[in-house]
Amino acid sequence: MLNVCDLYAKNHALAFNVKKPSCAAVGRHRYVEAMLFLDEQVVPWTDKFKYSSVHFNCGNRIDINPVKRHFYAACNSILAKSHAADEPVI
Repeated sequence: MLNVCDLYAKNHALAFNVKKPSCAAVGRHRYVEAMLFLDEQVVPWTDKFKYSSVHFNCGNRIDINPVKRHFYAACNSILAKSHAADEPVI
């Protein structure tokens, strides 16, 4: 699949930022020896990655604390600005 993407990019004058992508194996059997290439450069393997503000650990753990912090911060901000509002509005 990476070869297809690489070929498409070359045919359409596109370039990948090869410093951003990484590979991750999630699940029980996470040991992978494969070397994957994009634009003739090795794509590194990682044990952790972030997707849409959720931190994933390849050991079957998901860290949602950053998401919860943002949610509570937004709620506190709304409550702080609505202290003079009527109770039904709050």
